[in-house]
Amino acid sequence: MEWSQLAHFVQQNCSSLDYDAVVCDETQDFTANHLRTLSSHLAEESSLTIVLDTAQRIYARGYTWREIGFDLQANRSHTLRINYRNSTEIAKVAAAILDGVPRDDDFTIPSLERTVATGIKPVVLEGLYNKQVAFCIKYIKDNVNLDNETVAFLKPKGGNWFQHLEQELSINNLPYVTITREAIWPDGDEEIALCTLHSSKGLEFDHVFIIGFNQECLSSWEDEEDHRYITTRKLLGMGIGRAKKSLIIGYKPTQKSDLIDLINPDDYELIQI
Repeated sequence: MEWSQLAHFVQQNCSSLDYDAVVCDETQDFTANHLRTLSSHLAEESSLTIVLDTAQRIYARGYTWREIGFDLQANRSHTLRINYRNSTEIAKVAAAILDGVPRDDDFTIPSLERTVATGIKPVVLEGLYNKQVAFCIKYIKDNVNLDNETVAFLKPKGGNWFQHLEQELSINNLPYVTITREAIWPDGDEEIALCTLHSSKGLEFDHVFIIGFNQECLSSWEDEEDHRYITTRKLLGMGIGRAKKSLIIGYKPTQKSDLIDLINPDDYELIQI
């Protein structure tokens, strides 16, 4: 049964559990049926608190709050404005990717004014993929303390796209885990994660590497109104927003994604390798 169908089935066929209070986190991609199902299990006098990060919403919501019976008055809706995760430098890049995308009525982009930390400029690598991998491995060895810091390699697609990276990490004795489609981080001492952009939603890492970001592994689009273009921008902006301390993006010069051009060159360090 599809996830959305399951919500509808529960709503229609299961008696209310009459909860007095429900707190639901990570609801940015819930469907209308998911939210109606939550409501159907509330007691007559009850509290429902919904927490969502709209910067992680990849697909259009497709409904308004009022349409599904939620009356969001000003005194019942609160925006958490302080950005505790990203450095100012990383937030600038994420905001640039998301700037101008169509917005729902509750959409927000990463705050630039109210970050609590500053750090180093993100790095954009221009060069062959194997050199991107080599640069990142050297960066980890020289700059990352794997005893208490986490690293993520994020890619638009999984599968064979990770094959060369996995080989090089193993050769350099850098243990890693693959967390694509995993609900939790697997048990173990590994602090390097390999993950698709989609599966990084809701997670955060000290250091994020998005390498091999080429046109060949992205959806093609005809214009800026193409929903695939908008979805890819949201996906990349969300992935960048997983980074706390450092961010590295890499592409092959002959296959450069147009999305790189959305970032102000003054906001990153370009390194040709």
